[in-house]
Amino acid sequence: MNTSRILVLVVFLALLAVIALTERADDGDEQELSLAKNEISRYRRTVINRNRGGNRDRDNRTKKNKNKGNNSKKKRLSPEERIGVANNHVALNVFTSLYPSINSNTIFSPHSLHTALAMTMLGAKKDTKKEFYSSLGLKAAKVGKSEVHGIYRKLLLSLSSRPDIILSNANSVYVNSGLELKKKFRTRLTTEYQAKVDNFNMTDPEGPERSINAWVANATRGKISDILNKGDVKSSTAMIIINAVYLNASWAVQFKTFNTKPKPFYSLNSGVQTIPTMHIVQFYKYANHHDSEVIELDFKGSELAMYILLPSAKSNLNQLLQNMKASAALANPFDELLTGLERRNLNLSLPIFKIQSDLIDLVPALKNLGLKKAFNSSQADFKGIAKQKLFLDKVIQKAVISVNETGCEAAAATAIRMTFMSSLPTPALEVKVDRPFLYVIRSKAQKVVLFMGTFVGV
Repeated sequence: MNTSRILVLVVFLALLAVIALTERADDGDEQELSLAKNEISRYRRTVINRNRGGNRDRDNRTKKNKNKGNNSKKKRLSPEERIGVANNHVALNVFTSLYPSINSNTIFSPHSLHTALAMTMLGAKKDTKKEFYSSLGLKAAKVGKSEVHGIYRKLLLSLSSRPDIILSNANSVYVNSGLELKKKFRTRLTTEYQAKVDNFNMTDPEGPERSINAWVANATRGKISDILNKGDVKSSTAMIIINAVYLNASWAVQFKTFNTKPKPFYSLNSGVQTIPTMHIVQFYKYANHHDSEVIELDFKGSELAMYILLPSAKSNLNQLLQNMKASAALANPFDELLTGLERRNLNLSLPIFKIQSDLIDLVPALKNLGLKKAFNSSQADFKGIAKQKLFLDKVIQKAVISVNETGCEAAAATAIRMTFMSSLPTPALEVKVDRPFLYVIRSKAQKVVLFMGTFVGV
């Protein structure tokens, strides 16, 4: 691994099951599909210029609006920001469902999960589609049903068009040769999500999983190579949908390696540990709430940041998560958590850490979120994918993150399987991140949570 970067990798897998032969007419969204190919070329040419100048223009507009007084209208969210709000909804609800009580280090990618589920939603119909729309937070974020995938197309292009960091999203769909995808579904996968569509290689002596794992390893720069185990792809498996995310970003202001020293960390399970700890005196955005301190650490380019949420001495990590869960019902919950940030001169100590998750089973958390019919063989409706009747069988994710003096490298993969069925200078404020904390990597402009997790000790 390049120790001068932070790597985050996520892979998402989706499985579909065919239980009967039926056929139904495809539903709407034809206008969006006809515009997609022309729009994507135009958008590619403008997105980089927008990323370079958009934040500056947006800041200027915000300053002007503030000067208009309390009667000025609240700034309308852009379409990408509304997807970000939906992402935040899923991030908090799924994370607190996965980890109702924190007792270990964690890493999870809401963005990878949300993207893979959005691809799956392309083929959902009727009540199943309604559940996706609600469970993915799209209804609460007021994202129009007909515009979801067009906005996602723009969002993925915008996130990956950053000159100062490496942030890649890769999508792939593997199909059983006995499943004939509907033309519209295949076209929209490639147009809206730039997804690769291929058949299972059932003749591979090492199993069809080998080529899928190889694709994931390539998409995540080798950080995740075993999202599937041998035997996961059966003759009854209809399709696997995969999203892979890779991030490699340097801090806007890097820590000096000679300032890294062994320092005490008050771990959750093992008492006081001695951990390599970075140190810097620098201006950062900071807030001190009644139950936690929040520090914003910009990556190069200042469009992406890591947020450290450090519980106060009178609180703890689990209490902080309970407060997060309570805020998940808010229109934009992470904005609530990150309110009151102001530039302060900090004397900051932060541990170096690396976390790799086990394979995460996301099905129970998604059912708790309200996505139930999609997993029910008698109720699921994915007629937009193929003539056969399909249902979701498995949703898994694996992720890794590494943080050191120069930045962060992270990756994640999510997979879904479907199966056939028969200011002035001030004294530096000392902030010691020397106890369990929550971290969040978030896009500032689109408000998308790419990665989040907890560190409780080594």
